[in-house]
Amino acid sequence: TDDDDATDDDDATDDDDATDDDDAVGTDCEPEPAYVLPTCVPATGVYFSDIQAPSPVVYRLDTDGSNLAAVHSVVADDLAVDLTFGLLYWVRADAIIERAPMLGGPIETVQPALPYAYGIALHPDYQRIYWTNQVSTPKVQRSCYWGGPTTDVLAGLGPGGNCCAIGIDIDFLNERIYWMDGYYGGPVTRMELDGTGVTSLYTTTGIGNGIAVDHRHGKIYWTEYGNSAGSDVIRRSNLDGSNVETLLTAADGLDTPQHIAVDPAAGKIYWADLNAPTQIGRANLDGSNVETLFGGGGDVRAIALEQLTPCQ
Repeated sequence: TDDDDATDDDDATDDDDATDDDDAVGTDCEPEPAYVLPTCVPATGVYFSDIQAPSPVVYRLDTDGSNLAAVHSVVADDLAVDLTFGLLYWVRADAIIERAPMLGGPIETVQPALPYAYGIALHPDYQRIYWTNQVSTPKVQRSCYWGGPTTDVLAGLGPGGNCCAIGIDIDFLNERIYWMDGYYGGPVTRMELDGTGVTSLYTTTGIGNGIAVDHRHGKIYWTEYGNSAGSDVIRRSNLDGSNVETLLTAADGLDTPQHIAVDPAAGKIYWADLNAPTQIGRANLDGSNVETLFGGGGDVRAIALEQLTPCQ
């Protein structure tokens, strides 16, 4: 477990954040005095993307794999669900952040010009979007839910970084960001919400990709893939990087695992895989009881759960 809990006092006085009193989604992009995570309830749905041209799709299905439906015809490299306002956020391959009603409807551009943006995470209390910039100048940025000015949280790679900022998730209990360096031997990294305290927790074997925080059990889960033996894996550790476990490998059907999501209330992990017969899979938190929820797509990349998130 992670004993050195931290607060982020500097984040509460960020003058770069914008407000929009006329916006229906929210009018505040400042932290509330205290935030209590809601009690977990099991996820009710899974969103995932198939980005293969010429017909990219974002799908939704129930957590048992039934009731598959196409909800948006867009390219989405990463997805995030906001149940409070019933919105789905995604990063498009041409470096745009968009949002739309979860089950279909008008699409709104939130951030129009983000070269090389890739991963996305939401902080519902602060009503902020956090995203990674994977190449050129790898960094982590943020803005309000509805757009406006962007702020560099991390202006460059931290210790051990050697390529790209890829997957991202937020530890809401300790107010920290976790992210992946997307190259062989890149680190799993964490930092405070204001970009301080950058710490490398683990050095990957393959190419690091997706990462997910389990607040209830004090764990992080991440994916790695590559061409070398043993590089297609899903691992987990404590929040401080200790007690690393390899949960799933190519022997379990992994090929090119991408993003990952965790449902602590149901005791399940979900992942997307580009090339495996199991393109959307789930398993118990310890990697047992692997199930195939979807297969036969083209280029499955992103995944997000329809659940009360974050939760404890």
